[in-house]
This record gives sequence, C-alpha cells and structure tokens, in this order.
Amino acid sequence: MVHINVFNFKNRYIIFFYIVIILFALLAFRLSTLTIIQGDEYRLESDIKRIRDIPIKAPRGNIYDRNGILLAENIPSFTVQILKDELNYNEFLHTSQILTEILDENGESLIDDFPIELNTFRFIDIKSEEIYTSPEEKMIDILRGSGLIEELYNASGAYIGNINMRKRMFLSLYKESLNIPIFYDEGALKYEKGYTVWLENNGLDTNISEEQLLIELFNREGKYLRRLLGNSEGRRFIYRFLDSRNLVDNIEMKDFTFIYDEDYSQLKNRLSDEVPEVINMNSDPKDDFVALIRKYASKELFSTIYAGEENVIPGILLYNKIKQSNPELPVEYVEEGNTLYFNFLNEEEKVKFLTENNLPLETTAFNIVLEIGQNNKFDYDVITMDQVKYHAQTELLKYINPEISVSSWEYTAVLQKNNWVEANLDPSSVDKSPKEIFYLLKEKSGLKDEVSNYEARYIFVLRERYLNQGYRAYYPIDICYDASKKTVALISENTDKLNGVDVITESVRYYPYKESAAHILGYMGKISQDYEIEKYINEGNYSRDDLIGKTGVEEKFEDLLSGKKGSQTLEVDAYGNRTKVSEVEEPVPGGNLHLTLDIELQKKAEEIFKYGLEEIRKGGTFESKWGDFNFEDSYNQANSGALVVVDVETGEILSMVNYPSYDPNLFSTGISKENWEGLVNESENPLAPRPLYN
Repeated sequence: MVHINVFNFKNRYIIFFYIVIILFALLAFRLSTLTIIQGDEYRLESDIKRIRDIPIKAPRGNIYDRNGILLAENIPSFTVQILKDELNYNEFLHTSQILTEILDENGESLIDDFPIELNTFRFIDIKSEEIYTSPEEKMIDILRGSGLIEELYNASGAYIGNINMRKRMFLSLYKESLNIPIFYDEGALKYEKGYTVWLENNGLDTNISEEQLLIELFNREGKYLRRLLGNSEGRRFIYRFLDSRNLVDNIEMKDFTFIYDEDYSQLKNRLSDEVPEVINMNSDPKDDFVALIRKYASKELFSTIYAGEENVIPGILLYNKIKQSNPELPVEYVEEGNTLYFNFLNEEEKVKFLTENNLPLETTAFNIVLEIGQNNKFDYDVITMDQVKYHAQTELLKYINPEISVSSWEYTAVLQKNNWVEANLDPSSVDKSPKEIFYLLKEKSGLKDEVSNYEARYIFVLRERYLNQGYRAYYPIDICYDASKKTVALISENTDKLNGVDVITESVRYYPYKESAAHILGYMGKISQDYEIEKYINEGNYSRDDLIGKTGVEEKFEDLLSGKKGSQTLEVDAYGNRTKVSEVEEPVPGGNLHLTLDIELQKKAEEIFKYGLEEIRKGGTFESKWGDFNFEDSYNQANSGALVVVDVETGEILSMVNYPSYDPNLFSTGISKENWEGLVNESENPLAPRPLYN
C-alpha cells in the first residue's frame, strides 16, 4: 500500500492538489455570491437588457374648419422596412440589389443619408447669378420657359437606367399628385375611368390627351421636374438634353460630389458675404469665427459676466491685456450684477485722451477698449481662450450659426466628412476625392464590376441605414415612405428573395386643400433643432425619426394632436436580435382641433389676393365688381403679402392669407432636397417672395 503524506509540501503534486482545491473553493464561493446573494440583481439586469420596447406611432388628430370641413387628416401609407435581425450582412447585399431595383422601377424615393451624390449641378460663377438660388431651379425655368417639356417627353429611345423617359416623367407626376387619373401601361399613358370629372374640376379641356395632360401639368408646376431632378440618372439625362441645345450657361455637372463638401462651400460663400475682407474659401475657421464675433457679438461678449463655479469675464481679460501694453489708458471697469461697465477715470483724462487720438468726444470708454483690442488683436486671443470660446459661441448663435466647432476649430461639415470616411474606410482616405472613395467602397463591399455606379449608390443608401442601426437589430429600419400599391405587390411577389424586408401600413399627414391655409395649418418635420431635441426627445417620449409640427397650429397644438404612442415589447438576444414578441400596447390617437377658419372664405380670399397682386404688378386700371381703381405706376416688386379677415364682433379670424403659399403635403414624410430648394429663397432682396416665411 502506498502512503501519501498530504502535508508534504515539498511534493509538487501535493502543492498542485491544494491549488486546485483552493480554486474550486473560490469558484464555488463566487457562484454562490452570483446566484444567491446577487442573483436577483443580475436577473433584473439581464431582463432589462433582454427586453426591449419598440414604439408604435399614434395617429395624429384631425384639424377642421368652423363648419366641420376636414383640413388635415391621416391617410394610410405603405412604409418599406428592413429587419436587421432577419438577415446577415452578406444576405443584405443580395437583398439590396433586388429591393432597390423594385423601388427605382416604381419611382420610389429612398430615405437617403448616403453623403456621396452622383451627377450634381453647380454654378460655375455663383456670384453672377442674381435670380436663381440653385442650378436646379434655373434648369426647371429653362425647360418650362423654352417650351421643351413636350420635346423632353418625346425624346426618342431615351432611357434613364432601366426606365424610359416617358415612364420616368409619369412616375414623377404620379408620386407628386396621387389623384391624377392616368396610369402607365405597356409604354403608354392611359386614362382611368371617370377622368373627365377630374379634368372639369381642374379647369382642363375634357378632350385633352393623356400625353398633353402630362405636359400641361409639367408646364404648370415645377415640383414634377424637381422630383425628376432628384434622380441622379434623371439629372444626367436632362443636363445632356439641355447642353445639346446650348442652354446650360454657367452650370456644370459633377460626376461625384460629397454632400459635406457642398455644404462647406455654400456655408463659406454665405459667410464671406458677411465679412468679405476676412472670410474666403481658404480662410482659417478660427479667423472666421473671430471675424463674425467682431461683427455681431463683441459688445455682448465683453460686457457680460458669465457666472459659474469660477466667473468668466472676457471684458476684464481683454482690459488686462490692453493695460499691459498701454498702462496710461484712462479707463476703469465696474462690475454690477451680470454686467461689466467701462468708464473714463475723469472728464479731464477723457478729453485729453480722445483729443490726442483724434477721436470724437462722444466716444465711449467701452468702444475705446473694443477698438484697441481689435487693432492689436488682443480680442482674438481672448475670444479663442478655452474658458471664453464657448461663451463666445453662445453669443454668436443669437445672430448667426457659422457651424464651427470651437472645441477643434473646424467647420462641422469638414468634421462630419472626416468622421464618415474614417468610419467607412480609414483615416488615410480622408483626403481622397469623392470618386476614389466611392470606388473604394464598391471594392470593400464586394460589388462586382457589372454593378453600375447608380445601382451601387442605391445599395450604399440602404447600407448606410443598415450599418447606422448598430446593435438595435430588433428595431425596424425605415427604407422608403409612401410606397405605391404596385411596389408593395412586387415586394410580396418576391418574398422568397427579400429576406428581412417588410411592408407596414402607417398613417401619413394629408392636407386635402394643399396650398390653401398652409401658413395657418403649418407643416410637419423631423426633430432637428437643439430646443426641439431637448423638449421632445430628452424630456418627452419622442424618437429621432418622429415627425412633429414645425409651424402653424400643427406646432402650437402638438401636445393635443400627437396622441400617445403604443409599444411592442420584445425579447432579444445578446446581439439585439428579436426572439419573441411578449406584449403589445395599442397607441391612443391624438385629439381633434377645430378652428375659427372658414376654408371656403379662405380660398376666395386667396384668389382675390393673388389677382390683386397681379394687377398691382401690371399697373393701370384695377377692375373689380366693387369699382375700378387707377394705379399711377406699376409695382413689379409686389410679389408677396398678407391679408386677414376678422369677425369684428367676436375677434375670430375667419381667413388669413399669406402669399405665395406652399403645399404642406411636401413635408408629410420629410421634404426632399429638391423640393426644399424650390421653397427656400436665399435672395438678398428683402422683397423677394419666400413661401415658407411670408
């Protein structure tokens, strides 16, 4: 029999035995701590991480006029979504190719966050353009003004990608005006049943052909061409169409463009108009910031005491720098509350100093401090100090947003571009051209050479949405709003090839009277401003993708109209993939709103007001059933104005006209870049019509 002395610590096997015993004892102790002592705590933490709530949007309340006529309602709309937890990245690329082909074929607009665009326009010399604020608007006016719409429609054999020009123009018309009674079938336009009623209601000849109706509507409104120009292949075709007729003076087309570069260029041009002697395309962001502070916010910055753990007083910092180089300056400062005051030491010293420096006797001590500070660039040093620059930024934002990050002294657009390139490629690619970056992305994504740049960009648009979702794989990714029934049918037919693609029905805001009363009703938009983020996301129950009332009664009565969201409770795994739907809470619709407005009176007032402005611009005799009036002169700047009709007994507003108006339906699912540019007028002429603000 072999005897082993377990206390013989000179034996390495005995030592190993005790080490194993100790490790098992520690493991047992730790397991008991986790399961018995801290079990409830970790179980709760696990449940919290495992259970996720997906909000269900509540239908928005309706808006009615004083007679119960519907002014704003919700209509069902199809939203195409991708469920990230139902497909991996390799499947995603294949699915994207099929899905984008279906969406493009039916003229759908994707939610586009991909920052590289194809075939964009720019003015060769933007300073020479006094009328147009964008190349697109100029091209739209050229097409309509030169009578080229019919020629564009009949362009022989013209194809944009896989779609011919005729179908592309029909899709543009159909997506912008869903109630137009025509459809596209086997290469031709055809009327729907009962089309004559629609033609009569819209003041059109009932004998007009389908093609002539399309051409007439394109000539009437620029929004259809804007949608056509929203497609990169459409832009290329229209540019070549006009260029072949020598009609694209001062406009060039760029094959690849970084949105961030364009934003930077536009911002620099705008800021250079503010301080042309300092700001240009090559000026430093820090210099630009100081120049803008000097123009707008020097007085506020250097006269304010910023209270905190340690008071920051830029005025004293500036004063001390001045006194070091000019100790004889007869100026002192006084702190009163949150304000810093500068005074001359006495009247004698004041007169002597101002006389010696050839300055008017009414010059204040504060202005002397500011002038000396600027002339010697002392204010530059103070403004850019770490303890001052954030206060300077706050003061400047009261007047203008230069979109400069004071933490890194760089324009936001440049930072966004660099961050995006580094995240999608690597830091060494930051200085590459948009074209080089695009092809590097194609290579990295494994797209074959036969995939065109247009197809690749569609895939990258979906890829951007897919990757930005991060670990929230359980959360549906919206790809396309307001999809047509045909698109939904094609997706259903290809379900076996479109793993992870879903179509849901959501409520979308609809304004049946379109431009009428638009400024009263307001419009919807995404949460974007800092105060909106604080109010609706940080303090409220809103998400980044939610639309809110931005202006008008849609904004003022947001709490009433928005309703209460429902929720879908899911169980997810460690990667965020859904495993089970455990509970559904239905949303509560928003409340309805009744206005004192009379929509029929509103429409009549708008008609009369528009006629009045047209007559004022022409001059001569103004004719009306209430009598004629002779204008001594014409007023060609009379392009905008307002009119209010009030019940004199109650003070109720019966009608309120703002001209020109806009269609709030453009904002219902998020306005496109093309439509936004059509509404925004950045002309320096204060009398220029601005539909959103008149």
